Amino acid sequence: MDSCFSGAGGRSVLPPGARPLVRVQEAKPAAQVALLTASAGDEISGPAPGERVGLFTKYLTEGLGRGAADLDGDGQVSLQELLDYVKPRVARDAKKDSREQTPQLVKGSGFADARHVSVAWGFPTK
Repeated sequence: MDSCFSGAGGRSVLPPGARPLVRVQEAKPAAQVALLTASAGDEISGPAPGERVGLFTKYLTEGLGRGAADLDGDGQVSLQELLDYVKPRVARDAKKDSREQTPQLVKGSGFADARHVSVAWGFPTK
C-alpha cells in the first residue's frame, strides 16, 4: 500500500517540505489479512528521486518483478523476504532526502507467519 504518493507530482496541497498534522490510528486488519505499507503511520511516503513512482513502489516492484527480494535463493519471494528487501532500501533512500520513511508489515491476528507466505515464485534458484 503506497497511498501517500501518487507519482503524478504537482498535485499536493502542501507546500514543499511541509508535513501535515494528522491523527494516527494504528491499522487493525482482519484476521487473515496482512498490510505491507510504504511508511509508518506517522510518516509520509515520498518519491524515488528522478522517477515517477514512490520509493516504496520502486523497491517493491524491483523485489517482485526481477526476484531481487528472493533473499534465500529458493525461487520464491515470501512476504517476510519482501519486507526485508524493501524496508532498508526505502529507509536509506529517504534518509538521503532528510526524512524518515519506514515500510511496515501489519498482520491480522490470524495471519500466518510471513516467512511462510509466498507472494511471488518461479525465479531461478541460486
